[in-house]
Amino acid sequence: MRRAGLGLGVQLLPGLPGHTPEIFRRDIETVLAIKPGCLRLYPCLVIEGSVLAAMFDRGEYAPWPLETAAGEIARALPPLWRAGVRLARIGLAPQPELLHTIKAGPWHASLGSMARGRALSAMLTRLLDGRRLVSIRLPRRYQGEFFGFGGELAPAYENLGLAKQRVAMWDEPHFALETA
Repeated sequence: MRRAGLGLGVQLLPGLPGHTPEIFRRDIETVLAIKPGCLRLYPCLVIEGSVLAAMFDRGEYAPWPLETAAGEIARALPPLWRAGVRLARIGLAPQPELLHTIKAGPWHASLGSMARGRALSAMLTRLLDGRRLVSIRLPRRYQGEFFGFGGELAPAYENLGLAKQRVAMWDEPHFALETA
């Protein structure tokens, strides 16, 4: 592809029949090795009228739960970010003509935001390595994701010592932490 002057994009569908979180992690390692220009992550959904829907109806297939999909994508994001792999999309776009046909699976309008928030929280927790977080300044682009979907990560940050009022947005591209 590259020798032909074409860009390489990869699309993964975690949760296809037989696909486990462990296989998805190996898929991410492969993506990191080939360094595509972009990556799309579409957790597998059961669409009415499809072969998967028939398998689902017969009890032969179960899609990943939303928690599994969001957690595995969150786990994959930090190494993808470090490698500079551009994520073009996480989760199916909310297209009204398609949404009503989703029979089962980890669809959520804010899946990407959920995964990014969880990834940021996990990275910060590892970075702190047991220290308490007194305050943080973060780039504005993370404002809607830092505390997670519906504020789900606020308790985790409180456990790290970070009160909501000690979080400030700024126009710098990096994070600034004050620890105790």
